[in-house]
Amino acid sequence: DFDLGLLQKKYREMGQELSVKSFCTLKVSQHEIPGLQSYNLDALCSFFGIKIEERHRAIGDAKATLELFRELYN
Repeated sequence: DFDLGLLQKKYREMGQELSVKSFCTLKVSQHEIPGLQSYNLDALCSFFGIKIEERHRAIGDAKATLELFRELYN
């Protein structure tokens, strides 16, 4: 819920509306990319080539999750 709230806020700031009620990057990743050894944030960002700035800090993890969301949602 926390991450979804951040995503909704950022989409509004970009003049867009996020139409999903919830979105689990873990569950979607497991469905869309079967066979990975791990589905944690580091592994998924590595798979998509997403660089994580300030890992284990709220803003760094949120930004990485947003980029992961964009990869999975598009």
